[in-house]
Amino acid sequence: MLARHVIPALLLALAFYTCKRSGTELLASEKAAYKLVNDPPLASVPPKILDIIMLGHGALYDDFITIWAIQILADPQLKNLSSAENLYDSLNSILKFQPRIEGLYLLSCFVFALDLRHPEYCEKISLEGLKVFPESWRIPMTQGFISAFEMKDDLKAAAYYQMAASRPNSPEYVGKLAARLTARGYADGQDLNESVQMLMQAPGGSRIVDILRERFKNTTPPPRPGEQP
Repeated sequence: MLARHVIPALLLALAFYTCKRSGTELLASEKAAYKLVNDPPLASVPPKILDIIMLGHGALYDDFITIWAIQILADPQLKNLSSAENLYDSLNSILKFQPRIEGLYLLSCFVFALDLRHPEYCEKISLEGLKVFPESWRIPMTQGFISAFEMKDDLKAAAYYQMAASRPNSPEYVGKLAARLTARGYADGQDLNESVQMLMQAPGGSRIVDILRERFKNTTPPPRPGEQP
């Protein structure tokens, strides 16, 4: 019985040690050659096999890889240290485990589309997120936003906004925006401002807010502390 808890704990301890060493404990000479984007330990193991290795404690590994991914995505030096292709390859090794943190999919999409300026990766991430969170309205709304204002594909944007509006907990605003896009066939400045204000409330920490502010700082005023959009 004790082994069922000790072995997964040891595996995670080893993984955390590897993560920590590759970050805060590197010597200065090592940091010069440090590669920010690395696959997490055990990422090459198929999910079903990993669950056996973890003796049924797969949720612990989900938490670990989510932290691993968010640390990479939140690093301000990311766009200087990694290409979009390398980042997606590494992130894909994590998403195959279908981590159940909605904010991870949102943050990943914003980083690719707005920070790295490669919005073409966003839809792949959104579709992976919808497999895990089929009732999410934030994921299809984010994809609609990227489709409209980064990909300039208003037809696809309207479809994703409509998908978001169909979710049971979707705010009323999302449905109104979906109807406007469908009727007009294009997105305007009001749509941009309203979308940015809504997406700034998405889970994912201050990194999402920073990315949105930087990308649209000339078109959307940032909200004051405590201000509701």
